[in-house]
Amino acid sequence: MTIATLLTDEMLRYVYSSAMFQQLTEQEQHAFLCAFQDNKLFANVLEIAMSINQSIAEVEAIMPVLLNKDSILTAEKQMHLKSNTTIEGNVIYYPFEQKNAPYVVCLQHLEDPELRALSIGLLLPLFSICTGDCRDLVIIPFSEEAEVLTFECGKPTVDGFQKLLNNDPKNQTVMYQALTKSIEITGQLKNAEIFIITNNQIADYKKVVQHDFSNVQAEISVIALSESKFEQSPLPFAQKIFFALQ
Repeated sequence: MTIATLLTDEMLRYVYSSAMFQQLTEQEQHAFLCAFQDNKLFANVLEIAMSINQSIAEVEAIMPVLLNKDSILTAEKQMHLKSNTTIEGNVIYYPFEQKNAPYVVCLQHLEDPELRALSIGLLLPLFSICTGDCRDLVIIPFSEEAEVLTFECGKPTVDGFQKLLNNDPKNQTVMYQALTKSIEITGQLKNAEIFIITNNQIADYKKVVQHDFSNVQAEISVIALSESKFEQSPLPFAQKIFFALQ
């Protein structure tokens, strides 16, 4: 029997080929798709993610091939592998299963449907990156409560995605609680990263920029949904800034 769905064949191919989805069991994959096959926001999010994936592929296609002196693994990662590798008989065990520091995302949900889909669509590649790096993906929506959504090793769950998609945008201009919670979670963890996805309409902007970031160990990156609004309300504590729209 054919089941009506908003997900096109292209969307399904993207989902099934993603690292985040491949770590699910067949039963979990079926349950996940059944839960969101008629969700318009989820379909729009997939379209955004597919567009990002295509852009990445186009950039990679024109990049020069790595020289022999270059390495995919940093010297630090190579040393970690070497020091944690064990040998039993003729079998070598590499410590790829060891969990790395999390990626923490402070996410501003928006009432505008297109911007809402864009903000969540920007997250999807991080799920697969976390799967490959064995990192937890922690998402903290802007709000006074700063509820924490944790996806272990980037594993998508039905409950977690429902909360992510259906989050009430009430108080979604309040950023400070989400930011300080992300700093608390990352703490002194090495290689932890904090991403802030925002349209820069921040109600407590002055409180945010006046916060003392001198002891923050995590690298903070901002993905601004509007370059013009970011210029009006910049976040000077960020080490990296990316613009989703002009």
